[in-house]
Amino acid sequence: MKITLLSIVALLFSSMSFSQINYPIPMDNTSEWRIYESTWDGSGGGVYYHDFRVFVAGDTIVGEHIYSRLLSSGIHGFTFEGHSWAVPFQDEFYAFIRTDSVRTYAYMNGQDELLFDFSLQTGDTLPVTINNWSSTVIITSIDTVLIAGKYLRRFNIVDPVNMDLYMAWYIEGIGHKNGLIEPMNMMLDYGSVFECYAENHLPAFPEETTCILSVDVAEQPLSDGKILIYPNPSNGFATVSLNADHEKELNLKIFGVSGNLILAETWQLKPGMNQQTFNLTGTAPGIYFLNIGDGNSVIRRKIVLTE
Repeated sequence: MKITLLSIVALLFSSMSFSQINYPIPMDNTSEWRIYESTWDGSGGGVYYHDFRVFVAGDTIVGEHIYSRLLSSGIHGFTFEGHSWAVPFQDEFYAFIRTDSVRTYAYMNGQDELLFDFSLQTGDTLPVTINNWSSTVIITSIDTVLIAGKYLRRFNIVDPVNMDLYMAWYIEGIGHKNGLIEPMNMMLDYGSVFECYAENHLPAFPEETTCILSVDVAEQPLSDGKILIYPNPSNGFATVSLNADHEKELNLKIFGVSGNLILAETWQLKPGMNQQTFNLTGTAPGIYFLNIGDGNSVIRRKIVLTE
C-alpha cells in the first residue's frame, strides 16, 4: 500500500495534536498566587483593600465533578484621610476550580461558570466569562513563556472598544494580568493586580520577581514608621505620609505593572510626621507600584489611578 506525502503530513499533524500538553488552573497542589485588590468607597471617600495569597487546599467533589478547593490568607484593610487599619485573615474560601480539557470553570451560584478558554486561536473573540465582561476582546497573538520548567501558552488580547481599561494577557495554568477570578478589565472604582505565581513556595512568574508570598500586617511598617498613601484610588495627585523618629533620606520610585519607571524622587525626612505629594496626572488609569527605600529595606505600595 502506498503512503502519500499528504498522508504522512496528516499523520504527523494528528500525532502532534494528541501530544500537546494542556496545563490547567491550578497547576497542582504546590501552586500559589499573590493578588491585590482595592475598592473605592465612593460615599465616604475611603479605600478598602485586600492583599492576599491564594493556595490549593485539596480536592472537593460537587455533583459529578472534582474541583480544586482554593483558599486565601492575607490582610483586609481600609484607609481613610491618612489613617489605615489592617486585619489579618486565614484560610478564607476563594473558589472551586476545575479544568475540562482546555477550558477552566469556577463553581459559582450552583453551577459551572466559564473562567478561561485555552482552545482559542489568534483572531478569535474571547467569550464573556466570570472575569471577562466585554464581548469585544480579541486574541491578537499566542506565544509561550517558560515558567517553572514548563512552556505555557500566553494569549495576548486587546479590546478595541475599551482598550485603555483592559488587561493584556492570560496564561494557561497561571491566570490573567489582574488575577484569577478577578475582573480582567480595570474599573473606575475597583482595581486588582496579579503580583506573582509560585510553585513549592518559590516565585516562578514574573521572571526575576521579588514578590513575597507571605502576607502579614507586619509588612506595613518601614523600619520605624508607618507609610500611608491617600487618596487611593487617585485621579493623579496622591500624598505619602510617614511618621519618623529621626532624620533620614528615602527614595521614592513609581513603576507600572510591566516594570517601567514612571517617577523617581528623593524625600528628606525630619523627626515627626512627614508628607510628600506627587503628581501623576496624565498617566494612564491603572495600578502602579510605589517603592519606598531607606538604603536598608524597601517596601511596596499599590496606587490605583482613575480617570
